[in-house]
Amino acid sequence: MIATAQAVMLLPTSEDGGQTLIGIMTNQARLRVRLFGIDLPERPRRDPQGRLTAPGQLYGDAAAACLAGLVRGRRVRLEIYGIVCTRHLLCTLFRDRENLNLALVEAGLAEVYRGSGFTDPYHPQYAVAEATAQQAGCGMWALGVHYESPCAYRRRVGLCRGPRRGSRQTRAG
Repeated sequence: MIATAQAVMLLPTSEDGGQTLIGIMTNQARLRVRLFGIDLPERPRRDPQGRLTAPGQLYGDAAAACLAGLVRGRRVRLEIYGIVCTRHLLCTLFRDRENLNLALVEAGLAEVYRGSGFTDPYHPQYAVAEATAQQAGCGMWALGVHYESPCAYRRRVGLCRGPRRGSRQTRAG
């Protein structure tokens, strides 16, 4: 972990398929936040003219709504683990002692992020929660054999966020 910070408020955005939040800090600074160690299903994406560019995944809107309900209008502690080349902070979110990233996995509205070599201290908890949600058919796991991971979906529709050759991206979750 690099640092911790208190956000007075986190506001969901439609940026990055709904996986970006804007953190408003006590000094009114605004920070762009992404969830570390988990991956949410993608929401529909539109171009600046409002035309649909990617349809999104089932449960993408449900995951974004759940996340919004967990953070909207509440003080949240951010554990900051890094920054990506898009200048987003990679964070684990806490409301009091509750790990909100873990809550999304437990609800079947996020999966464990599998795309990096960075170590997430909560990875073991996320893996257990994902297996439990999958076994119970919670949320997106109710799709069974029709389930497509967010990473596979992004690759299929051309929305890959992976590092590009020559980039110095430090994507950690």
